[in-house]
Amino acid sequence: MFILKKMNTPQIEFASVKPLKFSVDLATWDSYGNTHNPYRTCEGGVPSLASECGMCCLGFACAAMGIPSSEMDMRGMPENVDASQSEVLELYGLVYTERDEMHDTSLSEQAAIINDNCESSLAVKMQDLHKLFGESGHSLTFTNGGKQVYPELSVVGGEEGGE
Repeated sequence: MFILKKMNTPQIEFASVKPLKFSVDLATWDSYGNTHNPYRTCEGGVPSLASECGMCCLGFACAAMGIPSSEMDMRGMPENVDASQSEVLELYGLVYTERDEMHDTSLSEQAAIINDNCESSLAVKMQDLHKLFGESGHSLTFTNGGKQVYPELSVVGGEEGGE
């Protein structure tokens, strides 16, 4: 059993969080504020699950769950996705529902903080997100052109770092 909690709220227990296997494509990863991504093919974008320029790490997770990009477009966090998706988001531990409202879990909030941290290098962000999702029972890899670059291969243009 994984125990996830929303920051600054009571601990929320999930009897069974379904493990998710997903990849983040470095060419379209919207790691907001990050200028350390030599793989990026599109400039711009806003901090959202999905935009015309790419997706944040949580957007890639939601897409792997089968949530269409139209339901994520310009929405900042999983709790902002249409309520019709609450069951699948809850199943994978990204939100919890309280009083008929979706709220982000600590997993979602911590992933957004790592994804949007302007002070971290690309390599550190990948390490930290890989570890965070792994500790929650999920499997996250990073790819470029269909080839896995993390966790197995080193990253160009980024500092080594991490924990």
